[in-house]
Amino acid sequence: MMLSLDQAEILGFEAVAWLAGDDDLFGTFLGASGADRQSFAQGNIPHEMLIAVLDFILSNDNWVRDFCDSKARKYEQPMIAREVLGGGDLQNWT
Repeated sequence: MMLSLDQAEILGFEAVAWLAGDDDLFGTFLGASGADRQSFAQGNIPHEMLIAVLDFILSNDNWVRDFCDSKARKYEQPMIAREVLGGGDLQNWT
């Protein structure tokens, strides 16, 4: 299954919304990434931030499952979206 760039970006924005909906997890992401809440609140989310959010979610299998289950996505879609978005080496967490 492939995703277009537009589809990968949509999934990235879904991941941002999912992450922002969990205060504890979002706080962990902000601490790890150095991002701030204002950037997200203003809706000005650059391409690189979509990549960072996907990288963060992909770092934990439970987060991948929770995100995908909440959005009716297949479990491999976040990784595919991350590959399509590019922007550096993918982490192998296995």
